[in-house]
Amino acid sequence: MLLTSEKTMQKLFVLIFCVLFSFMFYTQAQAASRVAVVDWRAALLASDQGSNFRQSIEKQLGKDQKKLVQMKQSLVALQEQIKKDKDTLSEDRLEQMTDRFGKELNAYEQLSAQVSQKRLQMEEAFIKSAEPKIVEAITAISKQKKFDLVLDRQAALHVGAGLDITEALKQKLNQ
Repeated sequence: MLLTSEKTMQKLFVLIFCVLFSFMFYTQAQAASRVAVVDWRAALLASDQGSNFRQSIEKQLGKDQKKLVQMKQSLVALQEQIKKDKDTLSEDRLEQMTDRFGKELNAYEQLSAQVSQKRLQMEEAFIKSAEPKIVEAITAISKQKKFDLVLDRQAALHVGAGLDITEALKQKLNQ
């Protein structure tokens, strides 16, 4: 009976040893994995395609942007006039100017929100259209440089030298 128990203990010891030995090799294999990070948005926007996109946005939203600048200047001037003349104006005139300021501010905020919404929609469409090319480029870079894992740069707190492939992605997108 004691012999069987010793053999069982030996088998258990060998099994534990094998598991620990396997785990040791597994962790070493994991440590040997190559990981890179990429800021794909920065690479896309810095690429030639991103530059063309920015020019397109400026062309499409330029009139509204100029109108926003003019509206803001008008609001600032009206606000300064109200502050400067509030002691000398009649209550009716002050109320009229204050109402006018409120209406102009509301119009400015609405146009600003519309422009921001248009810009956001255009950016989302641009990113969606560029996504297959980005994925293809990242895959090619990771195969070429033998990276096992590529993470978004924003997910990393610290990145060692040579592990950020953002510039390589920008160059690949420009090809």
